Amino acid sequence: MRKSSETDALIDALTELSNQDMLEVLQAVFARRIPYEPEQDFQTSHYVLSVTSNVRLDDWEDGEDGLPAEEWSGWNLRVVGDYDKESYPEVAAGEIELGSGEFDQRGMCRTCQTPVASIAKRAICPVCGAKVFLM
Repeated sequence: MRKSSETDALIDALTELSNQDMLEVLQAVFARRIPYEPEQDFQTSHYVLSVTSNVRLDDWEDGEDGLPAEEWSGWNLRVVGDYDKESYPEVAAGEIELGSGEFDQRGMCRTCQTPVASIAKRAICPVCGAKVFLM
């Protein structure tokens, strides 16, 4: 894909959005697109937004060559779920905002066993649509 001024403008606009606004925009796009046509009638697929992170495990001590011996954990991947609008009607109505706006509430969907992150403790799993309670 060749970058155009329209693409640059879109990237700039998306970058300026809050996390929640970005999630809402991308979910609207994802709802209109499918990753690929299903090969079978019993197969479905959809896009989801995710956050991945890892943590540094070493003590910041020097390695054998005198440089920090960086030791990192494996990557943890969480799909980003929207807040549960039934649980937060005042947020859905635009009367208040939720917390920090970061996707820092985390947990596991009990229905599909997918790790989920959200801006709210009560969220919707973007994989299966189940309500999830996050910590």
